[in-house]
Amino acid sequence: MALSSSGLTALSDEALLERLRELLARDAGLEADLLAHIGEVDARELYLPLGYPSLYAYLTEGLHLSESAATTASRRRAQHARFRLSSTACVQESCTSRGFVCSHRS
Repeated sequence: MALSSSGLTALSDEALLERLRELLARDAGLEADLLAHIGEVDARELYLPLGYPSLYAYLTEGLHLSESAATTASRRRAQHARFRLSSTACVQESCTSRGFVCSHRS
């Protein structure tokens, strides 16, 4: 539920701080979801049939993100992918070292 700036003045200090925490938590969840979607679009190269030569071009020209936002999204998506690969490798190594068969798929 969105509040107008005049509606914010009616909130108590505690309610305002709680609302801020809720919004930040929701924003973090949305960002993670957006990065996952961007990553999947990139993995499938769905921008190519749409006439964009790269994910970056699709983000800036097709979705009208600013260059800064597209660069940040691309960088965070790459960091997320590296983290997932690293985490998967660690889990597989841990399973193997303990004699377990690890059938994790990324």
